[in-house]
Amino acid sequence: MKKTTGSYDQRSAKIGFQEWNLDAMEEYKELLKRILKEGFEIATTEAKCNAWLPIEWAGLDDPSDGVGGPPPKDPTTIYVELPIGPSEDESPRWIFHLSDLIQNMIDVNEEGDGGPITGDIRESFAAVRDDLRRLADEIDAALNREE
Repeated sequence: MKKTTGSYDQRSAKIGFQEWNLDAMEEYKELLKRILKEGFEIATTEAKCNAWLPIEWAGLDDPSDGVGGPPPKDPTTIYVELPIGPSEDESPRWIFHLSDLIQNMIDVNEEGDGGPITGDIRESFAAVRDDLRRLADEIDAALNREE
């Protein structure tokens, strides 16, 4: 005997599990909370972040950002990765730009748009400035070494 089959209408409403008040739903919610809590505990206490400047990879024979993308346009780009992905080569990654962090520091602390930076915060600015100069000197020293 031939049976008639149908296909799901993608425009129709989804199945409303949340409205069913299933007994298993409460157990599932508790289990999910435990899984998330344990996972976040591992991610925040056992996993160690990795950070690098992907511009390092731009000067190689096959220029990239170190993870399969093009070299960054901003040389102050910083990648921060938490090794909790599905494999050793796949992990959640965040991208920062040192230049953006510095600009944000200025924007937050200046008096008005383009105004002066006053008060005790000036010491923090000077400390950042001085350490960036120290790092620039280290880079210069490394570049000036004899081959």
